[in-house]
Amino acid sequence: MNLKELRKKLQDKEIDTKLRTDNPVWEDGYERAMRDVRSWLSELDEPEKVTIPQCIATLIEENKTYGLRTPLSIAYYIAESISSGDKHYQWLKDEGNQKLLLNAIASGYEIEGTPKGLIQVKQL
Repeated sequence: MNLKELRKKLQDKEIDTKLRTDNPVWEDGYERAMRDVRSWLSELDEPEKVTIPQCIATLIEENKTYGLRTPLSIAYYIAESISSGDKHYQWLKDEGNQKLLLNAIASGYEIEGTPKGLIQVKQL
């Protein structure tokens, strides 16, 4: 569950509970608790998505289509299948880019040069 889903769940729960209670003391305590939870949620950060080249995004997505779902299995397969003749080898041999790859797999990514707000759709 991500923060957006948690906020929605809390909002639904808040509305649902307000409709069912007749106890003003309980309702006051509930309101205070919900205020605290909303305050804490506003302090949380979701991991920032990293920006990677299209060819690396394609590698990640291809590995997901092979049934690899865990971040470790995706990273391992990419590392094992790359050779010095591949076009993305130079990018992947850089340690900083390796960290970007791991973050992209774990936290999501944006593609270099893709305007924000557009959705990429694979051609059928």
